[in-house]
Amino acid sequence: MPRSHTKNLGRSYGTGTHHSRHRGNALHLCPILGGRPKHLRRLEVREAPRLVGGRETLSFFVAGGTVPPGSLSYVERAADRELFEALLAGEFCYVLNSRQMGKSSLAVRTIGRLQEAGVRTAFVDLTRVGGATVTPEQWYSGLLIETGRALGTRADAAAWVKEHPTVGAAQRFFSFLHEKVLACFEERVVLMIDEVDAVRSLPFSTDELFAGIRQLHNGRASDETLKRLTVCLLGAALPSDLIRDPRVTPFNVGRHFA
Repeated sequence: MPRSHTKNLGRSYGTGTHHSRHRGNALHLCPILGGRPKHLRRLEVREAPRLVGGRETLSFFVAGGTVPPGSLSYVERAADRELFEALLAGEFCYVLNSRQMGKSSLAVRTIGRLQEAGVRTAFVDLTRVGGATVTPEQWYSGLLIETGRALGTRADAAAWVKEHPTVGAAQRFFSFLHEKVLACFEERVVLMIDEVDAVRSLPFSTDELFAGIRQLHNGRASDETLKRLTVCLLGAALPSDLIRDPRVTPFNVGRHFA
């Protein structure tokens, strides 16, 4: 099997426990679950694609970032099964942990399984919405449009912003989810919001976002439609890091995956 050149990396990375094996002088590292070995500093972690049945497969080793779907090195964890089952059951979930612990890889696989189960999914990265220079109006409008784009309804999302200019920015976002998204799709909808810790760099409080997500969850008791909408938050933060007002307690409901 042909081998490509390797690349030295300055650090190892974690999606969990690392299984390693020695081949010659190169150490090949497979990211799975758990902490990284402390004695590892410089790693060679590239292997060329190979042909299986006439088709090129993904490399076994992945150097940082999200492990692609179908990667041979990915080992399913308990969290893969538990998060999928929780979201399929309609539970509000949040995956808050340190960086490089496999959150995005977990999200990618969960989305694939949800889609196979007939669930409509949307993945939104908050770093795409805006940073320290945006206003609340711009930020929530960006979040609304990014959500529409992820669902394949970007034109409807942009129109919703224009048609509701006098509605508060946060309220407009949640009314879009409730009144427009759930009206467009008959199937269950799961909204995954990644890099949620990006809200800490904003010049305004986003407590309304988290309080609104909790209201969607609690609203199921009186509105059957809301049972088709589920939210999952992912990020590198503690729940307390995301809330500026200590009286706001959105994270005492739902299920936490650390």
